[in-house]
Amino acid sequence: MPNFKDVFSNGLEKCSKYYLSSGKYDIMPKICKEHLEPHSNVAVLAIGKLLDDIHYLRKSTDGNIALVDMDNSYPYELVSRATGDVFLPEEPEYYKTAAGLNDINNLFSEAGVTCFVEQFPPLPEGIPDSSIDAVFVMSLFATPTVNKRFSDGFQFYEELIDSIDKKLAPGGKLIAEEAFGLDLLYTFMYVLTQNKPDFKWLGENTDRMSCWSVFQKPKK
Repeated sequence: MPNFKDVFSNGLEKCSKYYLSSGKYDIMPKICKEHLEPHSNVAVLAIGKLLDDIHYLRKSTDGNIALVDMDNSYPYELVSRATGDVFLPEEPEYYKTAAGLNDINNLFSEAGVTCFVEQFPPLPEGIPDSSIDAVFVMSLFATPTVNKRFSDGFQFYEELIDSIDKKLAPGGKLIAEEAFGLDLLYTFMYVLTQNKPDFKWLGENTDRMSCWSVFQKPKK
């Protein structure tokens, strides 16, 4: 059996090259270079099947990477797209179960990655408080309607930001991304201003097809 970590890493590299060869623009290398340290622990909310993003995160830090999504098919899709079926002997539906997710996380442990399948906020208890150096909130999570217990959009973002704050280490960063628009970025800016005024806005990218805004938790 080949080494999962090496096969997965090679698969990420190929997916990233394919993504760029299709003419798409990727600001992730710039974000990682400017806002991550070599040992940063990272959480990504609504990662979906974005292997190219995992590729740049893994190249930028050897810290732990926590992937959080509500779609129970995403862990299997990440492994199968990067490695084929070599490490996935069961039927795809099996990997949507708790046992299947555990099998995938046993593989991912070799690469310093953990997958969580949960509704949020709050963020998973499996992510220790004050342990994360950067939280990425991806564009797939731009609407609160994915979690039906929130009738008010601002309540959703308030609780999400409170939960992110709890997981971030002092000086940790919140990085919000939204393709083709700025609504998510401005919502975070408004809610942070109202509820976490000590968070510092570090800058944004509003050009091309990937818009980012970065906020930093106080260092003390």
